[in-house]
Amino acid sequence: MPASTTDPQPEQHLIRAAVSWTILRMNLYAEVVVQEAQMLMDSGALIGLGEESAGFVAREDLAAATAAVLVSGGHAGAIYDITGPELLTYRQCAAMAAEISGRPIDYVATSDDGMYAMFDALGIPREPVDDQIVAGIPWNSDDMVTFEAAVREGFFDVISEDVERLTGRRPGTLRAMMEAHVAMLRGDG
Repeated sequence: MPASTTDPQPEQHLIRAAVSWTILRMNLYAEVVVQEAQMLMDSGALIGLGEESAGFVAREDLAAATAAVLVSGGHAGAIYDITGPELLTYRQCAAMAAEISGRPIDYVATSDDGMYAMFDALGIPREPVDDQIVAGIPWNSDDMVTFEAAVREGFFDVISEDVERLTGRRPGTLRAMMEAHVAMLRGDG
């Protein structure tokens, strides 16, 4: 199995404590990039904390890989990195969103405080709030800034073929997801 730069402490605890275990290291959801791009198109900028990359993966592929592990044997003691098929930076994601939508959007690197300010301006709460949905997304900025910091630190700069190995099919690309949601990116739907 491919190595990951993920923090080993929770995994080591599971390995020591559980009789049998399988670890699925999920990369960042591709859907989040599409939703963020759509929300930020009017401002003209996709904002992030760095230039590092991630192996963005569709939730559909995450679910398929998880189901494959649950319904088949031979996974005890295995560690899988569940990623999309390519590593992309947020700058590349912004360029892709602009190309597909025909709307200008740049990438702007910022600090943790800058990320919080952006999410505050969008009305996203800093901490989880029961039944809080902003632009159709149940999220909070503490989670998003933590994810961005993990990208900046290289924790999601991982690519593997584990989705294909587990499901028998290649994971979808971020480009295909953006193309499937082009009306949303254009502001038409």
